[in-house]
Amino acid sequence: MTVSNKRVYLTLEQRDPTLGVQTLFCIYGDENAIRDQKADFTENEKVGLVFRARKAGLHEAVDMSDEQILEKYSSTPDFEVPWFCDSIRQAAKYTLEYPN
Repeated sequence: MTVSNKRVYLTLEQRDPTLGVQTLFCIYGDENAIRDQKADFTENEKVGLVFRARKAGLHEAVDMSDEQILEKYSSTPDFEVPWFCDSIRQAAKYTLEYPN
């Protein structure tokens, strides 16, 4: 691998192979938790994250515009990465579709 300033383009699935769980963990996970990022999320972790996301209304982001998502979920809306809104929508979709 060579260090470069060239942009690397990744799909959402490449950025978050958990299809939204990693984003849920970043938003709703225990801020004091240290976890092995190579380890899969357990079902108990997923259930807890989805519960907290549903309670907070994250599932509503599925139908929000980029501007609405930035306003509600970003502390720095003018400086977010280009994939921020898509990542939030992906986590919202996961929350909406998670069975329980």
